[in-house]
Amino acid sequence: MSLTITPPVLTAVSTKHTPFDREFIQGSAIHPSLYAATVQVVGDLEQDAGGDAATPIHDALNWRYVRFGHKVNTTLLAALFLNEDGSYWQAKLSEPKQDRKTGKTRKYETPVGNGARAYLPSVPPEIRQKVNQRQQIECPTEGSFWDFIAQHPEIPIVLTEGGKKSLAALSQGFVAIALYGINAGVNKYETIGGERIRRLQPELIPDLQRFAGTGRPFTLAFDQDTKPKTRHKVASALADLSWHLEQQGCTVRIATWEGQSGQCKGLDDLIVNAGAEAWQNAYQQAIPAREWRIMQQLAAQIKRQPDLAIGTQEFSEVAPNLPKAGILALYGGKGTGKSEAIKQILTGQSWLSVTPLVSLGRDQGEAWGGVFINDGDIIGSQLLKDGQPVHGASVCIPSLTKVNRIEADVLVLDELTATLEFLLGSKLANKNGLRPVLLDEFIRRVQRSEQVILADADLTEEAIAYIEAIRSERAYLVRSDRQALTYPTWILEGTQPQAIAALTERFQTLPTQQLIYLNCDSKTLADSLAKLLQAQGIPSLLITSDTSGCAMEAEFLASQGRMLPTLIRQGIRAIITSPTVTQGFNIKAHTELIDSVWGFYKGGSITAHAMAQALDRVRSNDVPRFVHVAKKGSAYSKLSKAQAIAPFLKEFQQISTAAARLVRHQLNPMTLNTVDGLDWQSQNLKLLASLEVRRNRGMVALRDTLVALLRQEGKQVQSLQPTVPTAATKAASRELKAAQQQVTQAHAQAVAQATPIDDTEAKRLSDQTTPLTPEQILSLTQWQLARFYRLDNLTANDVLFDKKGVTQHHIHNLEAALSQAKAEERTAHSIHQNPDTPQDWDKSAVHRWMMEQCGILPLVVNIVRQEVTQFTPEITAPIAQFVRNHATEFRIGFGYAKLDKMSDQQIVGILLGHYGIRSKRHRRRNAYSVDQAHLEALLNVLKRRQQADPQGAKKESNPEVWISLESPMEEEREEDGQKLKTSDLSKRIIGSDQARITEAPVSA
Repeated sequence: MSLTITPPVLTAVSTKHTPFDREFIQGSAIHPSLYAATVQVVGDLEQDAGGDAATPIHDALNWRYVRFGHKVNTTLLAALFLNEDGSYWQAKLSEPKQDRKTGKTRKYETPVGNGARAYLPSVPPEIRQKVNQRQQIECPTEGSFWDFIAQHPEIPIVLTEGGKKSLAALSQGFVAIALYGINAGVNKYETIGGERIRRLQPELIPDLQRFAGTGRPFTLAFDQDTKPKTRHKVASALADLSWHLEQQGCTVRIATWEGQSGQCKGLDDLIVNAGAEAWQNAYQQAIPAREWRIMQQLAAQIKRQPDLAIGTQEFSEVAPNLPKAGILALYGGKGTGKSEAIKQILTGQSWLSVTPLVSLGRDQGEAWGGVFINDGDIIGSQLLKDGQPVHGASVCIPSLTKVNRIEADVLVLDELTATLEFLLGSKLANKNGLRPVLLDEFIRRVQRSEQVILADADLTEEAIAYIEAIRSERAYLVRSDRQALTYPTWILEGTQPQAIAALTERFQTLPTQQLIYLNCDSKTLADSLAKLLQAQGIPSLLITSDTSGCAMEAEFLASQGRMLPTLIRQGIRAIITSPTVTQGFNIKAHTELIDSVWGFYKGGSITAHAMAQALDRVRSNDVPRFVHVAKKGSAYSKLSKAQAIAPFLKEFQQISTAAARLVRHQLNPMTLNTVDGLDWQSQNLKLLASLEVRRNRGMVALRDTLVALLRQEGKQVQSLQPTVPTAATKAASRELKAAQQQVTQAHAQAVAQATPIDDTEAKRLSDQTTPLTPEQILSLTQWQLARFYRLDNLTANDVLFDKKGVTQHHIHNLEAALSQAKAEERTAHSIHQNPDTPQDWDKSAVHRWMMEQCGILPLVVNIVRQEVTQFTPEITAPIAQFVRNHATEFRIGFGYAKLDKMSDQQIVGILLGHYGIRSKRHRRRNAYSVDQAHLEALLNVLKRRQQADPQGAKKESNPEVWISLESPMEEEREEDGQKLKTSDLSKRIIGSDQARITEAPVSA
């Protein structure tokens, strides 16, 4: 039962004739009955019922009243906001006072010593009825309104700032609670011994905790300020408050609306000046807090103000007036005329464009009057296309060194983010250790060009700063807010089979003169969907990394949609693309022939930004998009899963430093000097960290990030639950699984039956920069697998055993586990090859050392020797406990998450899985044993590889299985002129500042 405090009876100023009536009732749309029940208007000095003098304003605010002074006090009135329990929450004075510290006028006064409180006013029966009607509840007309709300967590609550705003919302039938301000919902400080100190764990104020039950819907509706600095502060506080509410299990949404230059700043202003419907629309269109927070991060990608803001104009409209030298950055979405503007700027100048995409390079060469370097010739320093001189060329990053003789006035970096991601992080940019050379050439180009043009829809502050640091000059930023692609997008709820069932239903009603465009972030899924549709009699054009080099597919990619009528005449009903074509091509012509665009994204490869780009390939607002996307992705950075730059660089440095220390005795002086002098705050590494952190943030909230991106770009995003029968969903699931099996089996057969090639041809194909034909890809795959598995005749079963490279990865790990020399040689070689790019360092030595520390390595040795076949608690318990004690280190070293929350068997199973060693569960005995059949297959591969490469076992005492019989923990090494044992080294490397692996190894 709530405690009711009855305020003293005063001969108060009549609330029917006060200066506050119009302000509250007309000015803030507060219902008269609610105003009468919750607001008490009093004077400065009054008489109570006994005739004694009373000072209600000072009493309510806990002020000290001074009756006599050198000047006469002016007549003062106050509107006191009353809580349901009769206590005073806030006051609005007729003569506002000035804050002594800031010099600003205070609009409201809060009782001294009140702390952070929420406004919980009395709600009269008339307003309760409005609440009942809107919320479809049965709140009693008597008793505590707020006790009833607290007992029903299903009732949504609006949080706002200021009593008038919450009363305005209550007047419309919304359950609304007011705070003193946006920062007043979370207790961040406490007073201990008279000193105000920051809490280690901030928490919701008690008045909010009372209502923050599991599942409670909250909508945060705070002022829409116009000043950038204020908006930034409000956004930060909103993010903090929404996060704390979510931690209590609440679902939180953020309501926003057009502030109309301050006329609709607050919730009450919106109702008065735009109508109650405007507020209701803002409430209904409120964005989930997770999406909203991501949108705030995206909005802050470029922190600086543009040098030229062109509003909704296209860049091509202002191109003649843009600078002709220095760094020119064009920041705008798709359809803002970036390419046309660049074409105008390049007219009459020599130019070079660097891109990671072949298709984009070809389009640029064609559109800008130059040549794609693979399609032209170079004679001396002259570029030729079809034998005729041209002034510019596009080149893919791996071929950058091939044009080092070509000097250009202008360097174009279109799709800048993708270019930098490829240059700094892609394995293709480090083929044969080439990354440092490519980086040097890239930096040389940036420094020497008269002008560098940056263009990207996803331009970031870090990317601009990187180019600025190279050239030592500030970029001229031009921003366009034009939203050319605002198509409707439906995010499909439910399972992937439900979405596929909805797709097949769409095909059943598809007009004969239209087709459907599909994009997947998985080549396997793209192949499987093509097979599934084929089984249903639906022909498709499949464009993946295997087929993009074919004539028909390449022609379509270059046609910009002009080929669509031909495809329809040929009976093609679907175009299915894989991650290969998320960027670099567009469909502009004949878009009316496309019924819809469908996206299927599991988060296993490309980022949310790439997904948003893929949906833009069809340049039409009349074509709807249907997207099924996983809530979370799995394609985190392989360097660290941190979601902020500082911790990312810290973890990246820890694991890389550990690798270098473990093989220090194998590094030559020049390499050691480079490694020791690495600047972990260099522009290259900081930019790499920012790109990888963006990937990590996208993966941890994949669906929310994609939706936030689409909303930011002006797309009309809605959720849609496919209404397909359960039987259709089950059928789609079966058919997809069958299609996947057929695709896998057919691919294995095709690889096994491919035309054999020799080492010379394999090298030629590997070095080829243009897309390979399907036949060439199959032959190259056959050569690679036969070479790795040391097989003269590769069969389909051998291809299936490889599992698209997974087994190769396991074999590499197992070899490193069984051979310390091999593990260290791999790491040392990678550091020798790329001493100044630690993202390319192999971590085999670190992984082996950590597995040795926890006891897994001795267990693997015993499993290989057939000395352990069963996993007993005596084996698993000490290993698992060690890993739990060092969960942070294993997260940094291997990327494993939540190991500390797993069972002993789960932990050991995951660690053994690193080597491909499987376990089998015996349900009746509740025991686990080694999968001997699979182990035997792995060991057979090891033996064949050892026989073909006997040098790998030269230093090993047991060449049969490449296992050193010396105790690895007691092997002596020299570092810095001192003899050390590995057990001593363990205290000096790998781990967080708080916890390092220092324990002795656990014996299996």
